Amino acid sequence: MPDAAAVRSQALLQAWLTCEGLPAARVQGFEQGHARLLALGDSRVPPTPDTDSPWLRLWSALPAGARDLIALRVLGGLPLQRIAELQGRPLARLEREWLLLGRRFTTRDPHWPQALRTAFLEALPPAPPARGALRLALGVAAAACFAGALFAPQLHFLLLLDPAQQRLQAPPAAPPPVVEQVPLSAPEFELWADEVDFATLQALDFLLWRLSEGGGEPVLDPAALDEPDALADAAPLLPMAGADATLEPAVLPAAPVDAAVAGPALLVDAPAPPPELPALQPWRLQWPNLLPSQRAALQRRAEQWEVMDAAARLRFEQRAQAFRELAPLARSELRDRHARWRSFDAVTRSTLRALEAGFAQATPEQQAALRAQHQGLPDSVRRGLLAGKSAELAELARDAFAFVPEEERERTLDLLRGLGDPEHELLRRMARRLDPLAREALRAELLAADPAERTRLIRERAASVGLRAP
Repeated sequence: MPDAAAVRSQALLQAWLTCEGLPAARVQGFEQGHARLLALGDSRVPPTPDTDSPWLRLWSALPAGARDLIALRVLGGLPLQRIAELQGRPLARLEREWLLLGRRFTTRDPHWPQALRTAFLEALPPAPPARGALRLALGVAAAACFAGALFAPQLHFLLLLDPAQQRLQAPPAAPPPVVEQVPLSAPEFELWADEVDFATLQALDFLLWRLSEGGGEPVLDPAALDEPDALADAAPLLPMAGADATLEPAVLPAAPVDAAVAGPALLVDAPAPPPELPALQPWRLQWPNLLPSQRAALQRRAEQWEVMDAAARLRFEQRAQAFRELAPLARSELRDRHARWRSFDAVTRSTLRALEAGFAQATPEQQAALRAQHQGLPDSVRRGLLAGKSAELAELARDAFAFVPEEERERTLDLLRGLGDPEHELLRRMARRLDPLAREALRAELLAADPAERTRLIRERAASVGLRAP
């Protein structure tokens, strides 16, 4: 409905309700206005319009149902079928009543609907004077005050200070952004440069389960555990290319270092990147702002890139592209699995690859049976495999204690690892005799106790509930 027609319709609605004695009614349409009038019930009185219009006097002398019919049909433009639904009357009866009313009004004026609408509009009280100009003036004043408060420092800087003072007070220029030709700062650089297949990482929990079923345990590489991830830990100082990094030039934001935050260690002169490593040249201006560990990590990755041949670099690009095409959750999971893979020593990695090759050579029936066994494991056991804990410890933690908060999960598993098989058996047996609150209290007591005292505490608690050590 055009704006003019909408305004006219709203004026007709207000005029109708005013004549019916509801001048302050706030309604959205004729149907809602009709409902408000019906809600009055027996308290609804015949209208007494304060006007000399013969049309309104003729309309006000009609019964309430006839008045509503004319208002809904002539003023609101509602079809007869909808009016019959609103009034709860048979459509045939309503049509006959409308025909009789039309004949009665037509004898006075063939164009009576227009004349009736005009009479209603003339009966509407004059609207209060518009306050748009006042509102506009107040709005302009408020905007001027806000702009003055917002831009006062800038105006003071531009208008009241001479050029020499402006140069002294101007903030230092930020270093230019880093445009990497090779995504050395990407957290996934090691993943893309590694030779392990994505499929192997996605099946890592299955392979670790096969290893544990065969009586083996993964052996961690001490060098990998001691090596810090300088680029991941220094996110506030080092801009990361992330999963969207490509081998095309990637523009990374500059990373200025505040002297009050960085400390004196970052303000000393840092050596320029070695000129024989082209991949480090984009970091030449940012190099003094980086931590020594960050410089070492970037240089290590640049050296790794330089020794790659054309085939290795092409494989790097293909792995980066395949990684970017994964869903965000799948990318995060792949990063975690690769970090777990890198923590293994060379013998464990070789064993897992052999298990994968042996599984590929099995018959489809054997493969399906093994996968079904793996899928039947509890979620806590599978999470324990990926977290570097044995399946038995994850299962024991689930059975022995009522609830293990996520932030205390690793401490609880370390607690169980330090206990022997007899204590594990006692915890399982006590779980059947203790209520959940008592089991949680036992877990908290064991975590707070000295590791050398935990065995004694378990045996004493088991004896208190009538259990003996095996």
